Amino acid sequence: MHNCLYFYCYARRWALRYRFVQDAGSWSDERLKTKAPKVPKNKLVMFPTTHDISPFYLDRAISAIHELISAGNRLLLVSTPHLKCIRRICAEAMDCSANIVFRFSIGSLRDDLAAF
Repeated sequence: MHNCLYFYCYARRWALRYRFVQDAGSWSDERLKTKAPKVPKNKLVMFPTTHDISPFYLDRAISAIHELISAGNRLLLVSTPHLKCIRRICAEAMDCSANIVFRFSIGSLRDDLAAF
């Protein structure tokens, strides 16, 4: 996980608010959920919603992408990109690429954060 430095990081604040993590210090600990989420059908779905697709999550993310697409969804895939992960997603999702749009967060207008 990138342990986002942005004070208003959506995922970190959401995880703290709903107690998915105990404190801000444990935010960067990557762990897989044991309960499978309900899969929507025929929607535009933002994926993932609370973490980046890092090598730790890659296999699970690819499975989820296929499951979401198979249910008739279109995906807005949002992540701070890892080149290895994006290359594999593109290779394995080539047949459904018309249903996936990527949005990558890679910068900041604040010099101190951009230097990170």
